[in-house]
Amino acid sequence: MSYHTYAGCLLTLLLAVGPCAGVAANDRPSRSGMSMDQAVAMVESRYGGRVVKAERKGEGERVTYRIRVLTEDGRVLDLRVDPASGRIR
Repeated sequence: MSYHTYAGCLLTLLLAVGPCAGVAANDRPSRSGMSMDQAVAMVESRYGGRVVKAERKGEGERVTYRIRVLTEDGRVLDLRVDPASGRIR
């Protein structure tokens, strides 16, 4: 299967699942920063494309958001956002 065929199949599957299928229903903000919804909005505005999964990792002061983005050119980015600082890596 070629890269373009694979990317097309992946895009079709993700579009069929619906927007932000992996975003947690209870979007509680971290103690010292942004909520997951705010992090998702920040990532979408900076990278374009569409967030296909977002999850909260860690507890207490060590929370990060793991956000997966399908870009407009078919790439999948796996990003981590520090809710306290807003830093994306």
